[in-house]
Amino acid sequence: MTKESFATTIKGEQILFARFGNKAIYSRGVGHTWKFEDREIVNEAHFKATFVNYRLVDNLDYLIGTAEF
Repeated sequence: MTKESFATTIKGEQILFARFGNKAIYSRGVGHTWKFEDREIVNEAHFKATFVNYRLVDNLDYLIGTAEF
């Protein structure tokens, strides 16, 4: 099993990294958006496109990372 996320500290600031499909994304933590390597913001449309059963998800907050299934 491979781990597809990790956190590191750079200059005293924690940065989160994760795999999103076949791309890497990063965030500075709670309250900050996720971004692709080219700094494009990962928006709700990106998340919707990756959920096979998106129609079964309620109350998606892609910034906080919560939803009801």
